[in-house]
Amino acid sequence: KLHNLTGENKILLFRSTGKEIHSQLYQKAFRKAGVQYAVTDHQTITSLASDQSIQVIILEITDHLSATKLTDQLSLIENCHLFLDDVQKVLYYSTIEEYSVFIDKLKELSQRKIVWVACDMVQGWRYLGKRYTMELADNLSLKLSPNQLQCLNINLRNTCNLSDILGVIRDQFIYKYHSEISSVDAPVDMILPGQTSGHFIHGPKTVIHALNYYDVNAIRDLLDSGLGRFDLNDFQDLDESDNSAFKILGVVYNSTSRDIASLVEDSVNDSEIKDMVTVCDNVYSYSAEWPAAVVLHQMWGDSDNNLPTLYLAISRARVHCSVILYPDDGETYDDNRDMRDLLDKLKDHAHVILHED
Repeated sequence: KLHNLTGENKILLFRSTGKEIHSQLYQKAFRKAGVQYAVTDHQTITSLASDQSIQVIILEITDHLSATKLTDQLSLIENCHLFLDDVQKVLYYSTIEEYSVFIDKLKELSQRKIVWVACDMVQGWRYLGKRYTMELADNLSLKLSPNQLQCLNINLRNTCNLSDILGVIRDQFIYKYHSEISSVDAPVDMILPGQTSGHFIHGPKTVIHALNYYDVNAIRDLLDSGLGRFDLNDFQDLDESDNSAFKILGVVYNSTSRDIASLVEDSVNDSEIKDMVTVCDNVYSYSAEWPAAVVLHQMWGDSDNNLPTLYLAISRARVHCSVILYPDDGETYDDNRDMRDLLDKLKDHAHVILHED
């Protein structure tokens, strides 16, 4: 749809990302379609909007941009169709009132231009929380008509294997909060839609390691093993010769521990494919994706954030994925009921290995 828009209109594409975490998904699509694009930040957006040679402007949101600041940016732009991806990251830095003004601005712009907004409440749950998510959903149902809301519940990015795993995680999360979310006016499947696989392209079976105790040495050994599964020849057929920044593998972690951050850095630096690896904090991983990913997930007991944080990390892998689950220091695997229940359900979809020692 973006490519088929013709005439003097250009497309302004907003995407949330982290510093030095640059997804090439859109750039690659536009290059293959012969579409002229530019990547920028919000400091130079108005000058690019007047450049007639550019058809698409990709604005990367790498800092803490609130709905108010984004609304101000949109007010400066004319004659552009809009596509805002992963807007849940923007909502985290906004109040309900700011969010309401933001939606009003999008409705105003949609009278003249095409406006798409993509928002995944499950991925944003860690930052938005249950109460705020429900308030956002109520606000949406009041301001937008049913034909302006659409659930994108078919997965076409990940392999069928990974899609099945993500579907199980998502279903467990929805089941956990279904009764509470049902109290809002917005339909439950609009707030937390399920997910099904949209194709039958299979990949290697995902391996999930679950440690019984917090053990830095065991985590390091498993990470080294995960990185050691790959070499450059595994990805020689990928058509990325025009992109020197392309990475084949992402290491995504959710821990704030210095021990884990240092462990990840050392393991990657010692790897033979270190130049092809990106290390990414889960917080900044929204728009990132790689052919392969190794996920380090610290289990947080029965925290509401456990499942959505794991879901986000695994979904960054398109084909290959290895997962390392470990409890917080002083806890055990048995203290994490949500994860125990989840792994029981994933036994038919992944190779689950419980490390007792």
